[in-house]
Amino acid sequence: MAKSMSSNKEGILCGCLAEPGCPVLAIGYESGKVQLMCSESDDSPLILDTDMTATCLQWNHDGTMLAVTGKHYAGDTEKRNMVKFFNPYGQHLHTLRVPGRDISACAWEGTGLRIALAVDSFIFFANIRPDYKWCFLANTIAYSFSKVDRVESTVIFWNINSNEKHVKYMKNLLRMGSAGELCVIAAKEEGPNPQYTLSVCNSIGTPVDSTTTEVEPRHLYMTESYVLVASADQVFVWRFQTPRGRTVLELSAQRSKPTLERVFHVNDMSLGGEGPLDPDKIYEPNSDPICCLTASEKMLIVGRESGTFQRYSMPHLAMVQKYVLSCRPTKIALNCNSSRMSVIDITGNMLLHDLEARSSQGEQLAFERRDVWDVKWAKDNSELFALMEKTRMYVFRNLDPENEDIRKAEVKAYFKQFDDAEKIYLDIDRRDSAVTYYKQGHNHGRLAEAYYTIEDYDSLESLMKSLPEGQPLLADIGSMFGSVGMCSQAVEAFKKCNKVKAAIDICVSLNEWNDAIELAKEFNIREIDTVLARYAKHLLDEKKVLSAVELYRKANRFLDAAQLMFKVSEEYKKNHHTPLTMKKIYVLAATLVEEHRTLARRASRSVSSIKAANEVSQVAFFLDKAPTLNTSRPMDQPWRGAEAFHFYILAQRQLYEGFMDAAMRTALNLRDYEDILDVSEIYTLLALTSCANRSFGTCSKAFVKLESLETLSLDQRQAFEKLAVDIFTKYSRKDARDVKMECPSCESAVTEWSLACPSCGGKLPLCVATGRILGDPDQQWTCSFCKHGADKHDMFARHTCPLCHRAKTSAE
Repeated sequence: MAKSMSSNKEGILCGCLAEPGCPVLAIGYESGKVQLMCSESDDSPLILDTDMTATCLQWNHDGTMLAVTGKHYAGDTEKRNMVKFFNPYGQHLHTLRVPGRDISACAWEGTGLRIALAVDSFIFFANIRPDYKWCFLANTIAYSFSKVDRVESTVIFWNINSNEKHVKYMKNLLRMGSAGELCVIAAKEEGPNPQYTLSVCNSIGTPVDSTTTEVEPRHLYMTESYVLVASADQVFVWRFQTPRGRTVLELSAQRSKPTLERVFHVNDMSLGGEGPLDPDKIYEPNSDPICCLTASEKMLIVGRESGTFQRYSMPHLAMVQKYVLSCRPTKIALNCNSSRMSVIDITGNMLLHDLEARSSQGEQLAFERRDVWDVKWAKDNSELFALMEKTRMYVFRNLDPENEDIRKAEVKAYFKQFDDAEKIYLDIDRRDSAVTYYKQGHNHGRLAEAYYTIEDYDSLESLMKSLPEGQPLLADIGSMFGSVGMCSQAVEAFKKCNKVKAAIDICVSLNEWNDAIELAKEFNIREIDTVLARYAKHLLDEKKVLSAVELYRKANRFLDAAQLMFKVSEEYKKNHHTPLTMKKIYVLAATLVEEHRTLARRASRSVSSIKAANEVSQVAFFLDKAPTLNTSRPMDQPWRGAEAFHFYILAQRQLYEGFMDAAMRTALNLRDYEDILDVSEIYTLLALTSCANRSFGTCSKAFVKLESLETLSLDQRQAFEKLAVDIFTKYSRKDARDVKMECPSCESAVTEWSLACPSCGGKLPLCVATGRILGDPDQQWTCSFCKHGADKHDMFARHTCPLCHRAKTSAE
């Protein structure tokens, strides 16, 4: 079951078993923390921090990938919608940035190759490119998959020329890689001490060499001579042996020789020579883990999450250089002569780095592509590579794409034929190049369309800010932003071209009524109130009362929203909803009233000039004009309904927990809420709790009240009479004790179960935590929001108000 964390503080999700022993239960918190567990009784869960405010999490169809949606706050105000993908062990796989204001939910397609994202009132779809376990060697594709009836992974070696297939079964298969005519398969051994097997196989799956290591193969790479494995902080280098060109005697002699294996820590900056890893050396906990690696016969490059790349010489494994790039890499690759390195970061951006530049840090080339998920360098040309971008493959030679149509477009652009060049670029889906030539031609209109088409909204926003005020193109840009739910950018564009009415309309269409009201106040436009009232009436006519409440709340019309909520509470009472639901309804209604009062007080305090006074009058106009319902007692005492159901629930909880005296005290308080609660339920509960507390005097009064209720049927009254006879023939009608307390106002003696002081007539303050009467004011805690009190001792272990559930402030 998955829950959206926008309305709940945590979400719980179970996935399928991707492999034996892997986490399948994910518990996400709004703070961004996610707990991964193998079962509900797992006592050593994995904890990962998504570094964003999470709203939803979902496993894919087979539990191999977890998607977490949320907002990442880059500053005090700037936020970005993001979807982060993790494997079952918490390893960060990819980050997808999503436009719009608020992302609320996500859902996987049945095959796990697409995901739907709920952003504002839109649904976005994204294609997923899973990192399959496969490799290519000697005209053979080796790939793995899982079967329902087998614990082992099935590995198929399929020769694409002869169509011959060989099957191999591997337990706990983790990674696959290849180089030349061989491949390596990494698997986890079963046992108490975690060890991992590396098997070098030929094109029919026959092992030719193998070894074991304690370094977890999170990342694996293979060259013609070496297999390289990396965990989060260690690298294992193994020079494997092949039987090619050797006699039986040579092979027998080779088995007795030690295999060249090296392990080193990524933080060991003094690495060099042939010495093994010092087992006694203690390293600091690694806050910058390894996230990728690549190698050639000349060098090994290890990438870390901070964007640091450490270069080692091969085969000596001596560190020779460090490069620092401003990205979080996920895939790196070297060209055939190790002069250039391609880097794909966590968001899919690809860049190239020249390793042979004169600078000690190398040189980042003027090349960048977006939405790239794989790249492959040619084996015979250092400047030739192919990349996969979205659903297309592009081939580049010396940073230039190999495409005859692109050459034609460049010629058209050279002769200033930008429209023809644009058509060619759009036909071959190269809108990024069209953007370049629109910039050269200062064609802002087509440039805006190109940015919108390729979904480069950051550049579109920069273009909007660079245009002068009053530019007609700003209105079109505002419509573009509005079509994808980017309300603030759309409003800025419309305001810049003096189309305030269009800005208000876009706020209304995106249901951003608060922004619409602010614009109407700023530019003294009162038509928005008419639109708001018309839309609210439309929702009410369609019986969508809660939608109308949300509409009024977003428009800062808290009073109207509260009146509607009180109307909802009356309908819910008639339908006999649960007491907990009724309390939530009343708390929400009272909260809206408090927010209305807070807004009014804030507006009153801001009156420091005539201009401020005018603004206050406008606020009053929007807040209090023509309320939809008649103001009644709930508006004067908004918390009464919440108090009634709160004490009703509290009394039953105390009764079931065995606190009979406390339950009776709380039930006595319900007599003050006969206008809200069902009278028969009040006195039935009072009779039950007083009888359990052996306070038969109070119990007798409760039965008298029940027997006199005209709302009960004759059979019900007779049943109460019979029950009263059975009780009071055994017990006298006296209370077990009569405790006296002082009235906080006049210090007169009052019984502990009185509702008001008999001397001064004042209502006695009640503790919302226990239902008792509050005595000493110095020992009283008061909620800063709902203004209800409780005993400080009872609030010591609580973090929220028992009634309104607002968090306690530091001052409290």
